[in-house]
Amino acid sequence: MGTEMAAAGTLRGARDGTQQLGIARFMYGANIVAAGVPGLVITFAPGVADGMFAGAQEAVTFSMLGATWLAIGVVSVLGLRDPRRYAGVFALQAVYKTIWIVTGAIPLWSTRPDVLPYAIGFAIAVVGFVGAFAATRRSTDEPTVGTQRTALVAP
Repeated sequence: MGTEMAAAGTLRGARDGTQQLGIARFMYGANIVAAGVPGLVITFAPGVADGMFAGAQEAVTFSMLGATWLAIGVVSVLGLRDPRRYAGVFALQAVYKTIWIVTGAIPLWSTRPDVLPYAIGFAIAVVGFVGAFAATRRSTDEPTVGTQRTALVAP
């Protein structure tokens, strides 16, 4: 009976870990679409991307934004294969988006109400990235030491 309960706990933990890694993989996919694709367009076809960010086309800033988002997209492609190894991309995004909301969007909001949809989108993304980062830290493919020991010792 104890072995069955330990095994059930191990299976439940493995399923939970798989689900958490699924959340991380979903967020990697979202990064590829939301950062990688625009980063690719901004970097390699800036003329096509001129209308994407009204007022943000200053050459150096725009190209740096494109390169950064492209890098996030590339790392996210790698993260699809190994979510834990590349989880830092979620932390990076949560931090830079939070900084932009506080130092960019909120101060601009009073004079540029058109910034509000970007700020809301970034805020929603921050919650997702923090959740995905946390999921990669909580998930495990290996049973806990106590569960493994119980399963091995029981008759």
